[in-house]
Order: sequence, then structure tokens, then C-alpha cells
Amino acid sequence: MMKKYILLFGLTVIGFSAMAQNEGHFTNFMNNYLPLNPAYAGAREVPSFTALYRNQWMGFEGAPVSQVLSFNSPLLNKRVGFGMSIMHRTAGISNSWTGGMAYSYDLKVSKELGVRIGMHGLVRYLGMDFGDPSVVLRHQNDPATASAMDMNQY
Repeated sequence: MMKKYILLFGLTVIGFSAMAQNEGHFTNFMNNYLPLNPAYAGAREVPSFTALYRNQWMGFEGAPVSQVLSFNSPLLNKRVGFGMSIMHRTAGISNSWTGGMAYSYDLKVSKELGVRIGMHGLVRYLGMDFGDPSVVLRHQNDPATASAMDMNQY
């Protein structure tokens, strides 16, 4: 029994300490459903375009800037939905592009009640510009940054 508690505690600590790339932040989730919830594709039963722009910390060099362009629509009938989205984000020397396609289907539970499920496929590019003059290297002889800087010279 104690092993289960130790394992649960260990997995919880690992989960809280895990780090990954930071997603773009938009304050108006109500206008940005599709990139975060693929089941939303076609849910409005009309074709919809969304374009969002966010410039965080205006006036600071290298501040995060995010853009999203998305489209979703019913596909063959009102129960099937299709959507596409393109996101671009820059923050400091990092630059990321994400393109995605979503498919959704409305499962009818009764005449009035349905549950919409969705799938989302993504393609992501993440780049770093180590050739930026504002980059300060802490370890001058780090081979990882040296080779990245050499690649940016071409």
C-alpha cells in the first residue's frame, strides 16, 4: 500500500516539474476555440473564420507576439465538422509555426442531446536564432550554440 502512495507522489512531482515549449497565450479563449478543442469544428453549423493577434509587453524588445488564423465549417452535413488553423509565435530568439487540421463528429444521444468528439493533427516548427546580436552566451565554448551560430551565417 505504501508503494502506491510513493509512486503516486513521485508521478505528481514529475508532472509538476515537467517543462516544455510554452504555447501562445490569448486572453479571449471564447474567440479561439478551434486550436485548443478540435470538437468545436463545425459546431456552429456555419463556416467561420477567426483571426487573432496578441502583442504582449508592448515596447519591450523580444516580447511575445502571437497570431492565429483559423477556419471551421460543417463538412458533409451538420454532424461532421472540419477545421484548419495556423499559429505563429515569436518570443525573444524563438520562432514557432503550428499548422493543424481538425475533424469532429456529433454523436446523437437523443433527439435533443448530442456529444461532439474531435481529432486534431498538428505540424510544428520551432526555431532559434542564435545569430541575433542581443544573444549573450554564458558559456562561450558551448558546442551546441557554436554550431547553431555557424548555421545561421549561411
